[in-house]
Amino acid sequence: MKTNKSGDIWISAVLYIAMGIIILSIVLAVGIPTIQKMREDHLAKQTKEIMFIMDSNVRSVFNQGPGAQTQLKIKIGKGDLNISSDKMTWKTRTKALLSEPGISVNEGNLQILTEDSPQKGEYDLSLSLVYTQITLNYTGINPIKGTHLLSISNTGGGEVKITQL
Repeated sequence: MKTNKSGDIWISAVLYIAMGIIILSIVLAVGIPTIQKMREDHLAKQTKEIMFIMDSNVRSVFNQGPGAQTQLKIKIGKGDLNISSDKMTWKTRTKALLSEPGISVNEGNLQILTEDSPQKGEYDLSLSLVYTQITLNYTGINPIKGTHLLSISNTGGGEVKITQL
């Protein structure tokens, strides 16, 4: 009795390809959400560092006295940065969990507030720098998104001017 080896090879090849596609689909189904969550976590931490740098520059220019100035290039990858007379706030919706939801956490001058959002598994994240002795005078478009060059200068009288260049 003669067997059909050519047919057996094709059936084996199709089965191996199907198994490969199934395994690849499972890896992607698990891996893509994990990679996105890691990306959002990195973005939130990167923005937190930008906020620390901005605060450091504002306080440094303020402490140097009237006439002191510096320039700072910032890149806001996601979310909105708003500057008012007494605070800078960055807000976004993210899957990154930087703090316990509903509890404000301070890291130096930075206040971190994570709140539950209406969408399951996502949070409303807010990073704020509040100024009590410094008045911020921002001339530019709120909210700040993308890459911008900012000029930070001490205009005297407790005022620090931030200009979007």
